[in-house]
Amino acid sequence: MATAREDTGSMTPEQALGRLAQAIDAGDYPSSRAIAMALLAAGGTDLELLPRLARLARSAGEEAMILLFGRLPVLIRPDIAAAMMILSRLIRNLDRQTAARLAEHAGIASPHLSEAHVEAGALYTSLNEPALAEAAYLRLAGRLPEDAAAWLNAGILGAQRGAEESFGHFGRALILAPDFADAWYALANAERRDLNHERAADCFRRALAVRPDFSRASLNLGNALRRAELAVPTDHLFQRALIGEPGTASALINLGHAALAKREGGAALSLFERAVWASPNDPRANLALTLMQLRLGDFATGWPRYDWVRRGDLPKIRRSIDLPHWPFEEAEPSGLLVWNDQIGIGEEIMFANVLWDVAPRFERMAFACSAKLVDLMARSFPGIDCVVNEDGEPHPDLGDCPAQAPLSQILMMARADFADFPDHMGYLKADTDRVEAMRLAYRDGQDLPLVGITWSSPYGFSGEEKSMPIDLWGPVLSDLPARFVSIQYGEVTEDVNEARERFGIDILVDAELDVFEDVDGHAAQISAMDHVIAISNMAAPLAGALGKPVDMVLPVEIAVFWRWFHEREDSPWFPSMRIHRRAVDESRGELMQRVADCAARRLALLD
Repeated sequence: MATAREDTGSMTPEQALGRLAQAIDAGDYPSSRAIAMALLAAGGTDLELLPRLARLARSAGEEAMILLFGRLPVLIRPDIAAAMMILSRLIRNLDRQTAARLAEHAGIASPHLSEAHVEAGALYTSLNEPALAEAAYLRLAGRLPEDAAAWLNAGILGAQRGAEESFGHFGRALILAPDFADAWYALANAERRDLNHERAADCFRRALAVRPDFSRASLNLGNALRRAELAVPTDHLFQRALIGEPGTASALINLGHAALAKREGGAALSLFERAVWASPNDPRANLALTLMQLRLGDFATGWPRYDWVRRGDLPKIRRSIDLPHWPFEEAEPSGLLVWNDQIGIGEEIMFANVLWDVAPRFERMAFACSAKLVDLMARSFPGIDCVVNEDGEPHPDLGDCPAQAPLSQILMMARADFADFPDHMGYLKADTDRVEAMRLAYRDGQDLPLVGITWSSPYGFSGEEKSMPIDLWGPVLSDLPARFVSIQYGEVTEDVNEARERFGIDILVDAELDVFEDVDGHAAQISAMDHVIAISNMAAPLAGALGKPVDMVLPVEIAVFWRWFHEREDSPWFPSMRIHRRAVDESRGELMQRVADCAARRLALLD
């Protein structure tokens, strides 16, 4: 509709609009822009022509004109959903957030406009706003309740934010389309995120029954079966995925993890090498290879590749410190600030044993560590200034030529070979007053040895896999003549009650100590023990660093836990530690019986 109110030059408004339409039809952007600007200056235009002119402006790369000609119809008639959709598409590469809002408003203004809901969902998904994207797909599902794809997309986005109703959305999609392979696959992934590995495996199988060449479903079925620890072969599933996607590294990486789970270190290394060969710049493949090289003790090859660990998708700490990075070729710095770059407290404790290796080289040295560790580290490393590892915290005076280095860099320099790991009786020092008070309270007049136990990793990486549920601790709790003390972090009441009901054993819980937050208190608690039995959580390296006898239970081989190395029953980090790895055909219960037998022998040496 023409809205011109006065003549533009020698033409009537109708003539000018006709010329504008002709220029747009001919793709003559300069002429059409000039005519449109003249019409706008005269107070007139055609709302139907402006979006077409905006498309020409996009072809010409004139961002300002795209916005001008695309926005005007929306400003003049904000109730026109079609205009909002046109503008959304025009600016999606310029301003994705605004494009998403326009598509969303178009769908709200005209619920029947299915394309608006789809566009809003896709844009909000690309912006990593799953709740808004899910809402868009739910509006589409409300408009088209028999659209299985709409329910699927709503479910996928709901699952990303952990919404329980996502399972209902998947169910609706599968009721509408029972052979919808993508819906079975998405439901499987949601079950896997909730750690329901057996149910996830069933759903992956349903996806494969519909689409046998579904490579990602084969890949994830293998992973689900491995996580569920079912006695089911998985290699053929990874091989099947490899055939389906021969140019990708994912199947080779998973075959490598499967080989590692079977404790086949050489085979795992070869598969990770093939993955890097297939995708030289794939961070997952390079990370897996680097960790495997370190696990096998090949420091000469693994340390130079350690940057892949820093670049990988594992959680990490980064610092912005205005000091030169050491080492450098100039004169040795007067002082060095070593800062922790490990997310886990356990890893930070392990790596800290290199501080004494480098401290003699500098007049002054500081260690920026986790706030939870400052008191413990300051007591353990006198002469090293221990501070909180946070940006904005002032670093100590390090002299005229200060420098900095991440803790992992110091480790690489100081541990080039297994021979470089020192023999020690413990390098961390707990608060002796707290140790004595705890030991007295825990013994409570009894003459039994104190055995600290920890069985769960509720917050840790792969926590479910490395945990040993309390119902498996019968051989330890029933057979060892000891007073058992929980050194477990988190809520333990339910597990302690189960141990009492199953085995008739009371596990002592120190209600006054939060072992996760008060790490210095946790160190004192562990130092009060005669013996420690722990899974691979914070307590195990802390006990080893304190020099306490510790039996560590390792029910699974996970690539990221390279620090326990391969097939070793001892730990180069901690001479007082014994590692109990589960054999390929061994149950977790049988593993715990071995742990109990070993702990009994070690406790007997205390008499």
